[in-house]
Amino acid sequence: HLQRDSPALAYCERRGLSSDVLESWGIGSAPSDRQSLTLHLKKSGFSLADCKELFLVDGSQEAGYYDRFSGRLIIPIFDERGALVAFGGRIMGPGEPKYINSSDTPLYSKRRVLYGMHRAKESISSAGYAVLVEGYLDVIACHRAGVHQAVASLGTSLSDDHASLLKRWCQEVVVLYDS
Repeated sequence: HLQRDSPALAYCERRGLSSDVLESWGIGSAPSDRQSLTLHLKKSGFSLADCKELFLVDGSQEAGYYDRFSGRLIIPIFDERGALVAFGGRIMGPGEPKYINSSDTPLYSKRRVLYGMHRAKESISSAGYAVLVEGYLDVIACHRAGVHQAVASLGTSLSDDHASLLKRWCQEVVVLYDS
């Protein structure tokens, strides 16, 4: 949807995210109407209650369901093997919260997944160290600058599971969290 969404494209341009970068990282956008995904899922025969458990929609049967990530830049989150396990959404204008992520599911736990690890693990192994940053766009900026061993803990503190994952690939981690 990103190619048709001019506010999202304008935001990406301001952030220096070229179409090649967007395509390479699988970044898209969700319409602002709050019903596009919900209606698509319902029409496709999915249970909206089940989709809520997967953090794709929010709401309830009684009050109605709506798109959880509407009006946001959508960032796919992959585990270290490259399997899609969750999504993150960044607001493109004013508002809070700035980021929302899928919550924990049987496939995804923010304490176990490092954003960008599927792309960085070989570089981490050959460099002998990882660079740990806070968020998606920080990882992408590092990779664009040639620091291909950058990964992010997605706004959560470094967990024991993160440390164990990193230890499989290196012995040293440079932490570059925001102030």
